Formats: sequence, structure tokens, C-alpha cells
Amino acid sequence: MVIEGNYVLTNRHVVWPDRAVTLVFPDGMRLENVPVVSTEPISDLALLGPIEFVGEPVTFRDTGVLPVASRVFLIGYPGEVETSPKPTIVAGVLSRTRHWPAAGLTYLQTDAATAGGQSGGALLDADGRLLGISGFKFTDASYALALSSEDIVPVVDKMKLGLPPSILGNRRLPPYGGDFGAEIAIANRWRSQRFAFEVARSMPVRFEPNCDGEGQIRILNAHQELHQTHAGVEEFERTLSKGGLHFLEIRASSDRPLTCHLTGSVLLTPLNDPDDARILNLGDSLAGSIDFFFDTDWYILELDENERIEVTTDSLNADTVVHVHCISCGAGQFATDDDGGGGLFEYNAQVVYLTPQKGRYFVIVSSFEDDVGGYYLSVDRASSRARLTEVQASPPALEPPSNEQLVDSIYACISSEGELRDYFVKEMTETLVAEGMTEAGARTTALSWLENEELMLALIRSAADSGEWDPEDQWYQQCASIMSPDRQAPVVSLPTGASDGASSPGSKSGSIEHNPSRTTIKSHHAGVRVKDAIISATFTNPYGAQSGPWDYGFYIRNDRDTKDGTFMYLVVRSDWTWKLKWRDRATEITQAIQEGTVRNLNTGQGEENTLWVAFFGNRGVLFVNDEFVSALDFSSSDVTGDVAVITGVFRGNERAGAATRYRDLRVLALKNTHGPVTQRLHPASAPGGHLPTGVAAGNAIMEARFLVASGSPWERAFGLVGGDNSTVHTAGADHRGMWFHRTCQQDACTVQSEGQLARTTGHEVSLMLFAFGTNGFLFVDDEFVAPLDLSGLAHDRQILLAVRSSDATDGTLEMRNFSVWTVD
Repeated sequence: MVIEGNYVLTNRHVVWPDRAVTLVFPDGMRLENVPVVSTEPISDLALLGPIEFVGEPVTFRDTGVLPVASRVFLIGYPGEVETSPKPTIVAGVLSRTRHWPAAGLTYLQTDAATAGGQSGGALLDADGRLLGISGFKFTDASYALALSSEDIVPVVDKMKLGLPPSILGNRRLPPYGGDFGAEIAIANRWRSQRFAFEVARSMPVRFEPNCDGEGQIRILNAHQELHQTHAGVEEFERTLSKGGLHFLEIRASSDRPLTCHLTGSVLLTPLNDPDDARILNLGDSLAGSIDFFFDTDWYILELDENERIEVTTDSLNADTVVHVHCISCGAGQFATDDDGGGGLFEYNAQVVYLTPQKGRYFVIVSSFEDDVGGYYLSVDRASSRARLTEVQASPPALEPPSNEQLVDSIYACISSEGELRDYFVKEMTETLVAEGMTEAGARTTALSWLENEELMLALIRSAADSGEWDPEDQWYQQCASIMSPDRQAPVVSLPTGASDGASSPGSKSGSIEHNPSRTTIKSHHAGVRVKDAIISATFTNPYGAQSGPWDYGFYIRNDRDTKDGTFMYLVVRSDWTWKLKWRDRATEITQAIQEGTVRNLNTGQGEENTLWVAFFGNRGVLFVNDEFVSALDFSSSDVTGDVAVITGVFRGNERAGAATRYRDLRVLALKNTHGPVTQRLHPASAPGGHLPTGVAAGNAIMEARFLVASGSPWERAFGLVGGDNSTVHTAGADHRGMWFHRTCQQDACTVQSEGQLARTTGHEVSLMLFAFGTNGFLFVDDEFVAPLDLSGLAHDRQILLAVRSSDATDGTLEMRNFSVWTVD
């Protein structure tokens, strides 16, 4: 249906997973490539357009005053297979309203006849006003449900403004395109790696997985037609009868790790899931989404022995299945349920589980029939009368491993992970130097050993058989942490701002008293107004997390001098989560922008946590306790405003008589001194591969996106050179999936540090480099990869671009949105 603004409104599942669709009107008019503006997985809504349309748009009616037994009309295309069908109209009465408590949504039930294909149809009153959108059909009961207009309007309003329509954000597939291969590392059978790719009709595709371990490859198109095979075969080839978008998944067949070097004949787009590895606590209720076919969301739950818990998923759009898996149990066990009862239609999945021991548990949510859609997940203590779900046995998850599993795990870690690879080379080099070799020769020998798989496996197997390495040993522990969701980012030393002339008058300290009777957020302002800045502070926990919840963080871009102003706030919570939100004072709308987990948060009474946030333009980064947490999206606000420390953001997160103390609050203002610039580069004209930008900065943040071609050698990097122009520092990424930091003098370059990227880049690579004094911090595709030592550079440094390449067919390369931010 066409609504105000010439937008088209329908159900999300009607257009998913397309980015653009064809609209066919009853009069035969066709509109091609109509964009899908936004979708929302819980309410199952999608907004298309705007389109060129002559006519009156549908208006919404308030259904809150609509009495039961009112005459209603349902318009749609039920059971149609024609290419240009005519709409059908059927009459009925409003039978009742149904409420979905978890989502806060209301549905109108009508006896108007319906059939498959009715999704997205309009439920109207006698005056032609929209009451709701039909999305559910129950043939046995002979009734249909339509989401009420009161619940549609606020979601659509956000979609039109380009805002995330719900707490889940705009869960859309990433831009298509990527690389013709990927490195696969899967720890156990609950995890997998998934990709999207596009093909033409009747197009053959070929994949060579080259896997070490047992697994399975599955390919599914948008019509859910399945092709599958076991991983480990040398080649997997199929002719796909239907064109368009397809999904590929590689999954382990057991809890033994699976590693693969995957190559293919089509570009693969990695599908990353924000729901994976989220931390759960007893009493939590949160929203998640089955975002694509094969999606399996996994959550982490720490429990004591003999805890009786109840885990429930509640969804109207996906037939969810929930599992609780004891990953540390020696014998291995899990409990699972599909339709345990409860919920709006008695189809909720529910597991009641008694924990056999203290430790870590996985909560797994999947879909029974590869549906996609949002759900609510809750975990709480179960009643003593609640019947326990039957427990099934499963193979042990990684531990305790056999010697052969240990050998395979350690070798997979050393071979594929930059941190352990670097550690091994360093250790072997030092050993060989002590035996009399030169450092250069020792490093070369260590690298050659590392590339010799047979030799490495023999060395590791010998150590494992002799008992030198066991599950309690450092090597195994490091490998287990690399393969687990608990992997932590490298520790870095971050600039505080004070050493570089902080914009705030020195550091500030203070104490914010709790006042549970007041629902407003409590704050202390830094006394500066900035648009872009680096802010940091150290907070002291008011009490232990086990005694009650607490939160603290920052106001950012707080336009408090304007009555109708906006502001953003970023907070960490005692449940190891962080949230970034935006609020509009005029409309009182609060929008969740991002959220995630903080794995190294201290939660004990009196313990401290240091928060460090940089925000510049639409971008930002968050570090907690010197460890990278996430890249941030600040596109919801670009105002100049106050910075403040805050506490008591969420109701119930304060205790009478308590206070949140903070110290060393600093604000370092930033200024956009260059860009954003998009231009063509000419690598052939760059001496030594270095292109001058004409930009000089002592302390700066620089960022840009570069186009790259898969399968061709390339290198994209930022460079810094001091006043003497003798030594150039370059830091960036290359076609091998490696990051690097080098110093060059004329044509002689020395590798200072390098490592493997967590994931391969696609057609673009995004670089961001922080350069403050002698400290550098490199980000590739919004992931922090390494701290850098920039010693020896003068304060007034020239910024260069390093663009060695053979992938430019016309001799030029495209750089997008090159920007530099300097200390104001």
C-alpha cells in the first residue's frame, strides 16, 4: 500500500532479502528497482520507495477506539500465481485484539477470509482508513491477524528519518561482494561461518574447502532450495538453477575444531552476526534476530552448580528452537526445545535446565524451518515445580582434548592467528640466537619452520606425547582463548589528552550521589562544548554487581542550551554490556544506536574501569581498560555540545546512599582540518610508492576507504614522515589479508610489526590511523589490529599515502572520504 510521502509499506518477509524490488500495480504499471529503505525484524515491517505515484495515499486510523464487531475489509493478493494479478477484497468483523507482551505490539483478529499470499495486505475500515497490515494466517482457525496502525506509525516514522527502527537496528545484509576465498576457523558445532553470494541463472559454482576436520557445506537460495555436502572434499561443484542471492555456510560436524582454506568461483560476502557471543545473566530479557538462512545465535551464560533455570524464546516471525549446552561438562550435555508452550500462540520454545556444575554454558537460538525474523530471549530462575527438559548427551566441547586434538588445535592457532604466530617466531628466534645464529638468520629459520606443516606437527606431537604440553599449559590456554568468544583485544596505551593540551581545564574528579527517587540521569559536566573529541575518565564501582545493577558513562554532543536539542550517551553496565543511545528532547524519542559486551569489565565493589572514547564526524571508537571494544556510529547527531560524566541512566541502577566516583576526566577537542576528499590516485607517479597529501599534523586521526581488486597484489597504507624526510613510517593492509607497520629509508624498508587480519577485505578496505606523539593505533575495516611505535618522528609530520598496486587497470586508484582530524 502507498502511504504518505509516496512510500510503500509491506511485510519484511515479503521483500527479504532483496535490496530493491519490482512493484506491479493492478493497472499493469511496473516500477523496477524500487529501493528497500528499511526493514524491522520484530514487527515484520518494510518500507520501500519513495515512488512516483498519482493518487491518494492510505491514511492511518486510531484502532484504540475501534469496537469489537466493527466492519473491516481485507485487501490483498491471496493465493495468486499470475504475473499481473488483481487485488481481492473480503469483508469481516473485528473479532478481538491480541497483545504480544514481549514486544508490546497489538494485533487485530478478523474472520475475513484469507489465504497464503495475503502478507502485506491492508486491513481497512469502512472509510478506507488503514487499521493494520496482515502478516499471519491460521487456516485451521479461519482467522487472520493484522499489526495495528498504532504500532506501525512509530516504526515507519523512524524509517523515513533514516533512524534504526528498533533496538535491533536496521538488520540488513551487507553490501554484496567480497573475495574469492576465506580462511575458516570454527571452534565447535554451535558456530559456523556464513557468506552471501550472487549468481546468474543456471550458473555453475565451484568451491574448494580444503578442510582439516569434519564439517558440512550448505548452500541455500532465497527459495530455500538446498545443496549440501560434507566438508573435507577437495572440490564441491553445483549448477544453481535459480539466479540471484544465495547463502553458503560451513559448519563443524562435532565439537572438534574445523579449519578450512576456502576458495570459490564467486565473490563471497561474509555475514557477521551482532547477536553472537553476547553475555547473558539471570534475569535478562533481550531482543535478537534470525538474520539470514542458517543463522544460529549463541549467547554465553555463567552459572553456579544446581541452578534451576528457565530459558525462553518468544517470536511471531520465526519458529525458534532453543538449546542450553554445558560446554565444560566432561561428558558433554545439552537440552533443547522447539514448541514448549506459552506465548501468544503457545509456540514459544522453552528449556528448564538444572546445571550439573559451576561453569560456562551456551544458550543457542536457531530457526526450525530456516525462517528469518526477530525474537525475544529471556533467562531466569525456574520454579521448583517446573518440569525439567530432557537432557541429551553430546561430545565434549574442546576439552578435555586428546593429544591429537591438542596438536591440531595448537597448529591451527599458530598457523592462522597473528598473535600466536608472532609469539612463536619470537620464541624460536631467541632460542636460535642463544645457540649462536644471527638474529636475521634465526628469524628466517623460524619462519621456514612455521611454513613446514609436517615438521611443525611432528614438533607439537612430540611435546604433547611427552606431557610437555597439556590442557593446563600456556600454549593450550592461549589457543583455547583464541578459539573462544572470550578472546580479548591487544592491550594498548592510550593518549589521555592532558599531555597534548587538553581542551578541558586539566583533569577533573568528583562523586555523583545516587538518588533513586529521581528518574533523571545524574551528571557532572566537564565545562567544555565540543563536536569532536577524545574523552576519558576512570570510574569507581559504587557497589559490587552481585549487590545490584549500576551504570556510568558519558554525555556526548549534549545540546542542553536548546530546549528542543538532542544528545547522545554512552554507558557501560554492571552486566558487562555497553550501550550507545540518542535522544531528542522535543519528541522524547530515545533511540538505541549500538550495544555490545565488555569482556574485561571490573564489577566488584570499589574496583575501577577506565572508559576512553573518540568521536569525530560520524565515526568513533570505544576502549575500556585499555582494550578495544567497538567502532561507534555517531551519525545520529552532529551538534556541538557539552561533555559530561553520567550515572543512573537506566531505572533501578542506583542505590540510596551510594555514589559513583570518577577521576581524571579529560577532554581533548578534535578539529576536521582536511576532507572528506574522494579522488583518483596515480601509483606510478609515487616515488617509492608514497604519495604526498599536502597535509601536516603533529597529533592526528586519519581515515579513508580504498577500492581494491580481488586476486591482484595491492597495498593500501597511511604514511608519516618527519621534518628530515629521511624515515617514513607506513601502516596499513595488503592483498594477503595482513596488516603491517614498516619504516622505510629510500628504498630499504624494515618490518616493525605485522599480523594476520581477523577477516579478509572485500572490494574496499577501510583504514584508520591514530597518531599521538610516539603512539599509533591502526584500525582496518573498523577493527583495531595493533598499537604502533612511532618513535623518531618529528612533531610536525607530513601525511602520505602508500599505494603500491598492480590492480588498477587504468593506472589509477580510487580513494574515498579521506579525512584528517587534528587536536584543536
